[in-house]
Amino acid sequence: MNNIVAGFVFVPMKDGQGAYVAIKVMSGLTTKFAKSPTGGFEYHIHERPVGPNNNCSATGDHLDPTKVGVAIKCNPAKPESCQEGDLSGKHGDFMATESGSLPWITYKDYQLRFSGKETTIAGRSIVIHNNVTRVACANILPLSAFYTYPGKSADGQVLPEDAQLPPELQGLMDIPVLEERAVVATSEQKSGGGRLPTRSNVAAVVLAAAGVVLV
Repeated sequence: MNNIVAGFVFVPMKDGQGAYVAIKVMSGLTTKFAKSPTGGFEYHIHERPVGPNNNCSATGDHLDPTKVGVAIKCNPAKPESCQEGDLSGKHGDFMATESGSLPWITYKDYQLRFSGKETTIAGRSIVIHNNVTRVACANILPLSAFYTYPGKSADGQVLPEDAQLPPELQGLMDIPVLEERAVVATSEQKSGGGRLPTRSNVAAVVLAAAGVVLV
């Protein structure tokens, strides 16, 4: 959608209270495309999945289980003033570049949850806005949904050793913020044969050029 290609990965912290977040924008967020006076693109976790035909309007409002609302601007120094899904409010907008690409962006978000019907980010969606207008969206799915399996079935809870990630998520293990929870390329217990993680370890989303999730 709008030639925006990006990858988002959310890794739960050990205590379950928050997530490590890694984002890579491959293309689409150009200075020519940006309409905001600041040259930035807001992005959020929205409460519902993407609708048919990549309908970003179907994603509803920002994920906001504590009902913070939008009347008061999010103050990153006071997390209680921010909606759980207001990622750009807490961590800054994507700033447009001439090429439209951005290097890996990494941070910790202590509000994100992987459990609870009202609080979990699983099964929801990421939406990128261009001066309020929704210009790209995709669903948040288990990371294993994005792997390809050369010569093997995708069935089962453990990924085969030759499973491959799409280009948008390549190089994930080189991200310092994720080293503490290195569950993507190897298991947390390397003595277990170096097998890849189960489906529930990590949530991810890929915004493809056509605006659909790569599976």
